[in-house]
Amino acid sequence: MGKFISSPTAKLAKEKGFNLESPAYYGCDEPASGRPGNQFFLRDWAKISEIGRVNTQIGTMIYAAPEQEMLREWLREVHQLHVAISPDKSRQNEVIWFSQVFNLSSYNMTFKSFNYITMIFGGSTYEDALELGLLNALQSIEMEKTIIGYRCLLCGRDKFTRKSAHNCGSGYRKHHIKWEAIYG
Repeated sequence: MGKFISSPTAKLAKEKGFNLESPAYYGCDEPASGRPGNQFFLRDWAKISEIGRVNTQIGTMIYAAPEQEMLREWLREVHQLHVAISPDKSRQNEVIWFSQVFNLSSYNMTFKSFNYITMIFGGSTYEDALELGLLNALQSIEMEKTIIGYRCLLCGRDKFTRKSAHNCGSGYRKHHIKWEAIYG
């Protein structure tokens, strides 16, 4: 069994759309509950067949805590981001690990490799470097903004689902209307 991701990484993964069932989770961090936040729980009821399936937990204070390799695979499959871990030697002749995040959808023909987004030294263990690499990969994901409506900048109404002619301030207008997209 691999190492589970940390609580900050789990929260960021949920924000970026990670929605797979995992064998563990971080529980309620809602101050009103009176419980200490970010408690780590193993799912004793989870079935092997459920692990890795989609499970939307919208609106809950529960954050899935997959093993690092499961999140790494999700980043590669869903967002085309690969986290690579490599060893190096320090001046004290100790092994140190660093992580690189590569964008698999962008190939650099000059260097004959995929474009890398970031490189960070992760510490003395492979797992620490992988955790930092996963966190950096999640931070590099730009969430797609979905347009849920439009606001007319002339009259201020924001109930439009598309840009259309309407009764705007001084009368019915078809042309020269300025619009602002509303994202959700």
